[in-house]
Amino acid sequence: MIGIEKVTEESSDRLLAESFLNGNDAAFFWLFDRYVQQVSSFTWRLCVDPVVADRVVLEAFARLRARGWTLHGSFKLYLFNVCHNLALEANRAPDLVTETPAFGGGGLGADSLGGENVEQARIERALAKLPVQARSILLLYYSHGLSPEEVARIVDIRPHQIRKQIAGARYLLRNGLKGEM
Repeated sequence: MIGIEKVTEESSDRLLAESFLNGNDAAFFWLFDRYVQQVSSFTWRLCVDPVVADRVVLEAFARLRARGWTLHGSFKLYLFNVCHNLALEANRAPDLVTETPAFGGGGLGADSLGGENVEQARIERALAKLPVQARSILLLYYSHGLSPEEVARIVDIRPHQIRKQIAGARYLLRNGLKGEM
């Protein structure tokens, strides 16, 4: 475990997350400070209402704090995925964001979405079957209109690799959709 005096700005996400999971609250606050602006900017573009966007960001960090994070994959990618999913839920049912679980309310839930468009549900099922990184890259690129360079900064991969992964993820998605017909 990293001692509080050893947690620095240069500490890796993985080291900070590991330290936080071992009880070091200072590590959590370093992660919060490191990503709150990036995640807020991302979420503000997803949500119509800036107040809802701020609640989504706080809820994402509250869930991380309450549930932790398993030490596999990219912490940053995981955080953006949580914000993305919460923002989608908030946009589908904005009246349910009056109180989030982090602040004592019922918050958002999968059962709160109501009847969904059949085609949208089919696409979401196919997306859910994709590997996490492929799904995240597709959503960042297509749903949020980010350039390969912007996606590359978020997931810490070079832009040319993002383009290759987009093509691969599209192929997997297309095959997944064919399998559902």
